[in-house]
Order: sequence, then structure tokens, then C-alpha cells
Amino acid sequence: MLWEAPNYTPKRVLNLSGVQLQATAHSRIQSLMSQYKEGFIHWDVSNEMLRYHFYEQRLGPDAKLHFFKTAHKSDPLTTFFMNDVNVVET
Repeated sequence: MLWEAPNYTPKRVLNLSGVQLQATAHSRIQSLMSQYKEGFIHWDVSNEMLRYHFYEQRLGPDAKLHFFKTAHKSDPLTTFFMNDVNVVET
């Protein structure tokens, strides 16, 4: 639902203030979860959040936790995970 890598983060998101960014991230998660509720058995809530730290730098160290809690509230029966490239390989 959310990408940390700057080349995949929409340009409009890169320039948002902390409050605006928090609201935008929250809205995106809720929008997707409500649109597809019970339609998927799992969701990739955050992508590349071990390698990059865009949201944590702007929203604080608990940004990822907030994203997962927001997703879980929207569809508690779904499995949520974080996706990052080369975590096992390297």
C-alpha cells in the first residue's frame, strides 16, 4: 500500500508536511482496505521500509506500527506483511 523507495513514492507525497503525510497515508490505507475488504487473504502494507526511511523520518519511529494498526482495524481477518528486497539473501 505504501512504498518507502523515493522513486516509487508519488512526487506529491514527497513534499507533504508531517500532518498532511500522516493523513494521506492513513487515507490511502483506509481507502484500499474498505474498497477490497475481505477480497484478499493478505496485504503488503509497507514496501522497502527496511532499506528506506521516508515515513519514519517524517512521522517518527512508530510510523510502520501505525500503518499496520490502521490496516488491521479496517480488515482484522487479513494477514499483513512488510515486503523488502534482499532481506534473506543479504
